[in-house]
Amino acid sequence: MFEEYVDAIVVATARIERLTRAIETEVAGWRFAPVVAALQAMRGIQFVHAVTLIAELGDLTRFGSARQLMGYLGLVRGRTPLGSAGTRARSPRRATATRGAR
Repeated sequence: MFEEYVDAIVVATARIERLTRAIETEVAGWRFAPVVAALQAMRGIQFVHAVTLIAELGDLTRFGSARQLMGYLGLVRGRTPLGSAGTRARSPRRATATRGAR
């Protein structure tokens, strides 16, 4: 039984390596390859993470500021998309804390 688990890990590791090489080949000709390389200079951002971020976010220049990017990602409080100009989105942390206090 243990040998089956070890074999499964070996197969999964080989698959990850094969897929990573395939992604590296595709990224080499991609217009965002320099951005992927730049992201890898940041601590904790490895190749696959950088590719995933840029594949999901696209061209980062569409965000006028870091605050806009963080708002897009939902990491800062902002206006609700359907609310009025004076309505602010509620912080999920505050909503959870308020519910727990009752």
